Amino acid sequence: MIFEKLNNLLCYLWGEGDWKLRDLHRQIIDKLMTQLEARVSDKIKSQLGHKYFIQFIPEGRINTFFFDKLPNDLLISDSGFQDCLFKVEVFADGRKQQAQVTFYKGRIFSVEFKKPHKFFVSKDIKIGSVTFGKPKDTFTAVIDRAAHGQETDNNP
Repeated sequence: MIFEKLNNLLCYLWGEGDWKLRDLHRQIIDKLMTQLEARVSDKIKSQLGHKYFIQFIPEGRINTFFFDKLPNDLLISDSGFQDCLFKVEVFADGRKQQAQVTFYKGRIFSVEFKKPHKFFVSKDIKIGSVTFGKPKDTFTAVIDRAAHGQETDNNP
């Protein structure tokens, strides 16, 4: 527990994490919540109202939530939220990008981007449509396949 707190503090000091969302994360999650049923959106709001640390790795491309003892009553009970992904359009100075919001075991798990966080800084951000994706298509999976030499034209 003490090592976890020390790690979070060091991540915060190095700009690799925080105890609150960056504005871009907030905009993306808010847009997603407008597309979900009210009871699911309420659970997400409650989760984000609970104590958590969000880690921004690498360079803010993969942003993972670590909750401090998230109570079971805050978990989304729908089986579809046991492992799911939503794709959210993000326009940065008019250039279309995509963010991905993943859920795992009924809780918000991560917000991912293809580009590093610095790409979005000082740009005019607009949030577009939200679509359902496949969990195997996360940017994390793509990075992992590339790092382990399994990336191909058919499996980017």
